[in-house]
Amino acid sequence: MAICWVAQELIEQGEKQGEERGEERGEKQMATLTQKLLADGRMEDVQLAVDDEQHRKELYRAYGLLS
Repeated sequence: MAICWVAQELIEQGEKQGEERGEERGEKQMATLTQKLLADGRMEDVQLAVDDEQHRKELYRAYGLLS
């Protein structure tokens, strides 16, 4: 049973690390998008990127930021 507990702990650690990396990647992606939109003077799109997931994905594609 100890092996099962250790395996479960390792799985949970791996999941947590994966979630943290994904969150960090998403934050960097959004920051990069925001910088590009501001540089292009697209203030409305900054707000839309925050509010509308579909529009944000379209902007990621348009700026070549999809992972």
